[in-house]
Amino acid sequence: MSGHLTPPPGEWDREITPQFQSLGLAAISLVPCDPGSLDVARALLVVVLAGRSLMRTSSVFFAWSSIIALAAGCDPGSVDGGNTDELLCSAEMNITGSFAIGDPKPAEITGCWAVGTWTFSMAVGTNDCAPAPTPLPQYQIKIERDLASEDPDYNLLYTYLTDPNDMTVEMGVSGDGGGLCEADLIIYTEAGKTVWNLHPSLQADNTINGLGDYEKHTLNQIPQSGP
Repeated sequence: MSGHLTPPPGEWDREITPQFQSLGLAAISLVPCDPGSLDVARALLVVVLAGRSLMRTSSVFFAWSSIIALAAGCDPGSVDGGNTDELLCSAEMNITGSFAIGDPKPAEITGCWAVGTWTFSMAVGTNDCAPAPTPLPQYQIKIERDLASEDPDYNLLYTYLTDPNDMTVEMGVSGDGGGLCEADLIIYTEAGKTVWNLHPSLQADNTINGLGDYEKHTLNQIPQSGP
C-alpha cells in the first residue's frame, strides 16, 4: 500500500470529496463510549484524509469500515452503569378467586363474557427473591359494557378497584387461558421497578384460578408514552 501516514508539507490541502468529508464528520461526532477505541478511529480517519493514494485503493474501504464499526459499536449504556436493565429476581404466583357477573350475557354472545367483578388473591409459588414478594390480601377489577360506544357488548371499560387512581395499571381480557375468559392485569410498583403480570382465568362455575409472574428490575418498566 503506497502513501504517507504523515503527508509532506503542502499536501494537506489536497481535495477531499464531500462524501468522505461527511463520513468523517459522522464517525467523529458519535458519542464516545470507549476512549481507546475512538482514539483508534480518529487515527484511522487522519490516515484516510491525509493519504491520496490510500483513498485510491481498496484499503480505504477497510479504513472507513473500521471507523464506523468502532463508533457504531459504542453503547453508552454498557459503560455508564445506569442504562442497562437487569432482572434481579422473579417469582411465580398462584391465583384463586371468584367472579360476580354484572350485566347478563347477551344471547348473541358465545364464549367469553367477562362483564362483572373479578376478585382474587395470590400465593407465592416458585421464587428466587429474598425477601419473597408480598402480594396484597385481595385484588379486584371491574369490567363493564361501554354504553357510550356503538357496540357496548364488545367494547368494554376496565376499572382497577384495588386502586382506581393507579394510572399505570394495564388491563384486558381474552377468551383464552384454559377457562371461559382470561383477564390480563399488569401492575407496576416501586417506581415501576417491580412488575406483577397476572392472568386470572374465569371458570364455568364462576371461580377464578390462574398464574402470574413477579419480576424485580433495576430500571423502570412502565411503558413510556411517545413524544
